[in-house]
Amino acid sequence: MTQWAQFAAVVLCLCVTAPAQSPADAMALEQQQKWAEAAQAWRGVTARNPGDVAAFASLGLLLAALGIYGVISYSVTQRTQEIGIRMALGATTFNVQLGVIGRTLRLTLIGIASGTIASLFVARAISALLFGTKPTDPVTFTVVMLTLGIVALLAGYLPARKASRIDPMVALRNS
Repeated sequence: MTQWAQFAAVVLCLCVTAPAQSPADAMALEQQQKWAEAAQAWRGVTARNPGDVAAFASLGLLLAALGIYGVISYSVTQRTQEIGIRMALGATTFNVQLGVIGRTLRLTLIGIASGTIASLFVARAISALLFGTKPTDPVTFTVVMLTLGIVALLAGYLPARKASRIDPMVALRNS
């Protein structure tokens, strides 16, 4: 039997045994089985090594905090002259810190809102990889939002403190 004859026989057998299933459906089913196997492997990893998952989550949180700190610190550096003028005109250290932390929280709220919306859209795609929680679990979403908000507040505090210690004369002289 030639290769073409063997191929035709396989296709004929597929069509006879499962006439409602096309070869494309068979490939889709095979892809779904691969995803299910990958999800099962992931569940096994998370069930055996929850410490590893927690370590990766902590690393992600640390990277988010460093990113927020870097952006806010850069913003404070760029606004040194403005902050110096405000302090020369009588702004208190509390007002300067409140302004920097307010900007941090505004950016954080925008990030949390857009991240929540994006994660709701992606939730169904990753539902097979989740272990012991629903993809749209409100408790998980709330805890993540509060944690990121607190981390952002702490990451914004250091640049705010640095901004409030700017000497107005030095800031005006450097510009």
